[in-house]
Amino acid sequence: ESYGGGKKNWMSFDLYKSIIDQISDSVYSVNLNHINEPLIRKDIPDFISYAVEKGITEVMFNTNGMLLSEEMSKRLIDSGLTKLSVSIDATTPDVYDQIRVGGDFEKVLTNIEKFIHIKKKMDKSLPLLKVTFLIVETNSHQLDAFIEYWRGKADLLSLQYPVNPFSGKT
Repeated sequence: ESYGGGKKNWMSFDLYKSIIDQISDSVYSVNLNHINEPLIRKDIPDFISYAVEKGITEVMFNTNGMLLSEEMSKRLIDSGLTKLSVSIDATTPDVYDQIRVGGDFEKVLTNIEKFIHIKKKMDKSLPLLKVTFLIVETNSHQLDAFIEYWRGKADLLSLQYPVNPFSGKT
């Protein structure tokens, strides 16, 4: 499979349905990630709904949060998504900009706050909101502030260290 080429290389909904049909009796979790931002697909709620309808217990994906609009938030909540993981990695715009080049810290925070509000207004417990902090030299001094900020807002906090699977290999 090619990793480039844009939309022409996106998996069709029909192929996805065929795969889900084949695995739904033996797979309980589907993570809808590949190499790009999942929310660039405006039809991702359809993918989620289909998996949920076929009995997949956990349907989730990771996002940078930039495209998490109010409309998309509502559609994701209605789709049956069980977990939304947002990678933030900072507590201030300057550190965020160093790690998430091309992102917009304030926009991501606003999008997440709106998502939380919409979920509450819709009186839904799912999807769980997980915020992720990848601990690197650039942001390690913000770890405590990150935990404090998201405690009580997010359902799950994920603290990760980068791993190089090739370290020590020749």
